[in-house]
Amino acid sequence: MAGKNGSDGGAFIGALGSMLRDPYAGIYVLWSPNKKSIIIRDSNRFASEFLPRYFKNSNYSAFVQQLMSSGFQKGTNQNEFLHPMLRSLSGVSASAPSAASPARQLRSATAVSSSSSGANF
Repeated sequence: MAGKNGSDGGAFIGALGSMLRDPYAGIYVLWSPNKKSIIIRDSNRFASEFLPRYFKNSNYSAFVQQLMSSGFQKGTNQNEFLHPMLRSLSGVSASAPSAASPARQLRSATAVSSSSSGANF
């Protein structure tokens, strides 16, 4: 599966960053209190209503697989996902990311692992 912006892992991370900056993201995704992870509130609603805005596919399992292949780890509940660079995205405004933005740093940090995994969303 390819992201709307392309088929590589960098496109997935870029779309994920855009998704997390969406003003309506809080309905579907929330930050953990320590800002080290994201938590999907309702995976069925997230997949049917929010994923299609950013990806060609609304398959939640494929989205989770892409997160994992991009260096994310499962948190304490089944819908929680952690990444070392994720905390820096919690303060990103809704404006487009700059060249040195946390979204670009996360994309760079995961580019090798996601491009070699062959998993595309």
